[in-house]
Amino acid sequence: MSRVVKVLHKSFLPGAGFTTGGVAKQGKTSIHGVIEVTNYARGGEALSPQDVGLTTLDHIDIKHREELMSSDPGGARRQILYSYAAQQFYVIKETTGGEFIEEAATADPVLSFEAFGDSASDVELT
Repeated sequence: MSRVVKVLHKSFLPGAGFTTGGVAKQGKTSIHGVIEVTNYARGGEALSPQDVGLTTLDHIDIKHREELMSSDPGGARRQILYSYAAQQFYVIKETTGGEFIEEAATADPVLSFEAFGDSASDVELT
């Protein structure tokens, strides 16, 4: 169970951010990248805001690079679920019976992500 996070794109959003209370907030950042997992940890793989270059995570969307498990677009697929409270993601796959179960511990998924939040290199303008 190990993972490598690679940031492919970071975009600072000056003047475009707000707190959850609606107050203007500097230092918001949008980050796109890849997560390469070796021996997926069943029960959740840790992923904190700091792992993706943020201090707080307002939103994250994680997709499996091989979402479809076959060449059939109507076939079984994989999904990534993220728990903000636990700061973990879970790789879920669909069985042939249509049920969703957690990916095997031997899996080595490659994931893409888009995250938005407060930048770890935040410079607050006053």
